[in-house]
This record gives sequence, structure tokens and C-alpha cells, in this order.
Amino acid sequence: MKAIDSEPASNWLRPGCSPSNSCCESTLGPEPHRLQELEESRGILLRVRHAEGFCMAVFSWGTVALPLELEERLRETVGKKTGILRVGSAYQIKIIETRQ
Repeated sequence: MKAIDSEPASNWLRPGCSPSNSCCESTLGPEPHRLQELEESRGILLRVRHAEGFCMAVFSWGTVALPLELEERLRETVGKKTGILRVGSAYQIKIIETRQ
């Protein structure tokens, strides 16, 4: 399984943009990432929005395009470390607990 959560935000953001400012919403990479079979996205979910007929999950490292029907479930995880795993045409969403 391939996980994407360790790439620095600087690889996804245009110059002058940071994960904490509003420009990251539309400038993370040339296109939102689309998960492949058995690929997982992980990180703090910053926001969820609609664009181009998809539900966009915005992480500090980039944006992932997902089916619109996942929006409600994803909104419940905004602000939390979230994992999204694609298995076939299904997506599993989980909150990743961190031990202190």
C-alpha cells in the first residue's frame, strides 16, 4: 500500500503560498491528486470543498479529489489527522489517533 503524507508542502504550493493561508485551497499542485487502488492519503484535513464535480479534501501537503458522496463523512474529520484509503471503487475514511 502506498501512503502519501510525508511530502513537504513546498512541493505542492506555488511560491509565496503556505499551507496556513487561503491561497493553498486552489494552488496545491497543478491538479488535485486522485487516489489509485490501495493508495492512502494521510494528514491533518484542513478543509473540504466542491470543485470540478468532485469533493476536494485539502491537506497541508496537497489536495485529493474524491467522489462527492464522501463530503459529509469528510467534514466530520476536518481538523483531525485523517486517513483515506481507496480499495477498488470504495473509500475507507478513518481518524488516526495519535498517542501522547
